[in-house]
Amino acid sequence: MKARLTVMFLILASAMAGPALAQTGVYVSQIGSANTAKASQDANAVAGYAKIEQDGERNKAEVIQEGGKQDARVKQIGTLNDAYLIQSGDEAHQATLSQDGTINRIKLAQSSSLAAQVAILTQEGTNNEIILSQEGAQNFAELKQTGDNNLMKLGQTGGGNVTWTQDGSNLAPVELAVGGAQVMILTQTKP
Repeated sequence: MKARLTVMFLILASAMAGPALAQTGVYVSQIGSANTAKASQDANAVAGYAKIEQDGERNKAEVIQEGGKQDARVKQIGTLNDAYLIQSGDEAHQATLSQDGTINRIKLAQSSSLAAQVAILTQEGTNNEIILSQEGAQNFAELKQTGDNNLMKLGQTGGGNVTWTQDGSNLAPVELAVGGAQVMILTQTKP
């Protein structure tokens, strides 16, 4: 009898605690042809998670996350690629984007006045490009390009760490705009 009362009390207590905190999640997997995926998570969510995987053909992905703690992951394999990501709000943000093969492109904007932001961006093969903007108290960016035409731009405001690695092909000039305390490791290799 005691065990039943304890369980009922816990259930009643959690029911009376108030509404549950809103969390949102999106998962999209696309294989072949004219791919396109858009995910939007609004400012009312306490946390948001978006994962988009695209394998082959014309690709394209767009993720917009506002509000609470945000996590986005985009993986594109083959052909025309493209990715566009915005994360904003006062909580922590994390973005992991990878593009493997052909035309590539990534644009990312993260802003948080209070919490850490992490971006890990990787591109392999052909035309490449990465443009990154981070505004906030703590920033971390790991950018990596392997092969072909390359180009990386970086903008960081607030404290931050940057690891920038380019390996092979045309290796565009380094373009950085930073403010605040920064730690940077820049590597360009042309075999």
